[in-house]
Amino acid sequence: MLALILQKRGFFSFEENISRVSDFTADIVHDLKKEVVAPPPLRRPPTEAVATLTRTGIIRETNKKRRVAGLTELQENMVLDAVAVKKVDDMFARQYFEHISPVGKGAGDLAEEAGYAYIMIGENLALGGFTDDADVVQAWMDSPGHRANILNARYQEIGVAAKKGTFEGAEVWLAVQTFGLPTSACPEPDEALQVRVDVGKQKLVSLEQELAVKRTELEKLKSARDERYNTEVVAYNKLVGEYNALVSETKQLVEVYNQTVHASNACRLKE
Repeated sequence: MLALILQKRGFFSFEENISRVSDFTADIVHDLKKEVVAPPPLRRPPTEAVATLTRTGIIRETNKKRRVAGLTELQENMVLDAVAVKKVDDMFARQYFEHISPVGKGAGDLAEEAGYAYIMIGENLALGGFTDDADVVQAWMDSPGHRANILNARYQEIGVAAKKGTFEGAEVWLAVQTFGLPTSACPEPDEALQVRVDVGKQKLVSLEQELAVKRTELEKLKSARDERYNTEVVAYNKLVGEYNALVSETKQLVEVYNQTVHASNACRLKE
């Protein structure tokens, strides 16, 4: 009788259109690529002329040059100001005029020590006699490497220090520009979205395992021509539908998440 019923009703088919969680993956956020740009220091002979260099004036003159070039103005950052001051003081104290100190510290090291998280740091140094803020900025502009720093479109912030003191027995001005592109300038992938993706993928793995077990059971029922087969197939196919719906939803989340990752990586790794 059982065989007759099955023959009359026929066997329902398994749902074969099963997507796989392995078909899509979330992209990886690359490690931050830090960059330090430090052209050879600019040096002028000392002068007897009375001059005064100021932080405010140097920032003002720097932004004038950027506006002429069609660039956005740099925002003064107090942490970068402190980095520049530390550099000036260290050069006078140790009597050196280089980007790397006698103890091996450069602009990137000073920024990190000050707690400034950066993608890019630039440093311009000037020593000697300058008549005013415009003069020292123009001197940097006349030097290709320093000019490139001043007109770098990626920088967003600046810190400046200028101090007069004794260097190698002469009264000179030491001026420092510290440019910065902070890590906050790059978009961060949505952590909440990443959590949703991870939860979805974990549930999919669990459902895959459940489907595999049920499929094995169905194969046994079919071989035995068990009357429970068709009922179990309906339940199995319904679970496949739920699984595929979750795959579609999770895949969309992954695509959105990957877009934010791509934007972050493009900013982090930009040359």
